[in-house]
Amino acid sequence: MQPGITESTMSVGESLYEVRVFIPSAASPDAPLPTVLVFHGGGGSGTGLAEVDGFEDLAVSEGFVVVHPSADPAWPLWAIEDADHPERPDVAFAERLSDTLISDWRADAARIYAVGWSIGGTFSARLAREIPERLAGIGAAGQVAVAPQLGDPPVPMPLIQINGTDDPVIPFDGSGQTIATGAPDSWRWMLETAIPEAFHAGAVRRGCISEPTVFSVSDHVVGYRYSNCDGDVEMLRCEIIGGGHVWPGAVPSSSEMGSATPNMSGASAMWDFLRAYSR
Repeated sequence: MQPGITESTMSVGESLYEVRVFIPSAASPDAPLPTVLVFHGGGGSGTGLAEVDGFEDLAVSEGFVVVHPSADPAWPLWAIEDADHPERPDVAFAERLSDTLISDWRADAARIYAVGWSIGGTFSARLAREIPERLAGIGAAGQVAVAPQLGDPPVPMPLIQINGTDDPVIPFDGSGQTIATGAPDSWRWMLETAIPEAFHAGAVRRGCISEPTVFSVSDHVVGYRYSNCDGDVEMLRCEIIGGGHVWPGAVPSSSEMGSATPNMSGASAMWDFLRAYSR
């Protein structure tokens, strides 16, 4: 396929998905390329997220493919479990998309990563559980990606999760309070999940060293790295002090969603962590 942005649609069952694929111009025309699938948040779109997340700019310098899918606009939320929207084949779509990227878009089958913003991050965690043979690692920002309700991947899976401590949508402390409306009642557990505790418990379940290495990522950003997990992978949680429900690295602002931070690029953090892993 040609370098640059290509937009297409893919139908699975009765659902129609838009797909935006970006291939950097310097990419080799023959070599398979690492590929990052980036799933948008609730009510958003792949194109909308692509305009703010920085992945396409990073791909130019790092030489990977970026794919921004869009959920069916009839219900623009990725399904976390089948009961959310039984007729929506979101997992089957992600599986077919991965196969198509390998066959038609030069994606490296051993280096496909699924990351997401908000509910897209939790959907990435679902994919790690249901189609782990397609993925080399996952990432989530502004959401819960490690919790008993999600289950654990059946194979070792590196994971990075980024959260703001003042997120008004997904409360960091699991208080249950949110400004979000319209989500299924079955998602209530996300609002009642204390993120540090849930991540720590998940890391222990996955065989990691129980005490993380704590380090400064940048001003107002602290990292908690769990090492020697099953399969010799790592799990990394990044905590943005005072951060809201805003993509890390978006233009700094303040709104009902809270404050953004200029001190961390979500795209760079995820890529720097995941790039070392392959299936």
